[in-house]
Amino acid sequence: MKIILLKDVPKVGHKYEVKEVAEGFANHFLFPKKLAVLATAKVIASFEKERAEGKQVSDARIAELESYLKKLGDVSVVMRAKANKSGHLFASLHKKDIAGALTEQTGMPIDEAFLMLDEPIKAIGEHEIIVKVNDKSGAFKLIVEAEK
Repeated sequence: MKIILLKDVPKVGHKYEVKEVAEGFANHFLFPKKLAVLATAKVIASFEKERAEGKQVSDARIAELESYLKKLGDVSVVMRAKANKSGHLFASLHKKDIAGALTEQTGMPIDEAFLMLDEPIKAIGEHEIIVKVNDKSGAFKLIVEAEK
């Protein structure tokens, strides 16, 4: 199924790109989250103009994100959450929470989609979080402390 991406989607493509994806992936993931639209001739024509304008903005945004990757090595983000005595969190920390804390504490607006996290953080301690933009990556230290 041919689709046009409305936002950058990791491992799929960038905003305004026309991609061929599985029908189920489009219908059950991309369309409901408003990440893509069905690519028809009329829609493609209207997006070509926006794509040209958006390309400049997207390139600038990618360059900005890549510059942040170099600075991430020195970054430590501290988050506090309720935990039991053995160090397990009562509520897991998800990508959205971590991205929000990163942006708030460092001023680097990095979207949660670029965080490579296999599963939510469920324990206190130090965790290395990898940020991947295109083929470049960086990492920062997430320190999870028990809330008192």
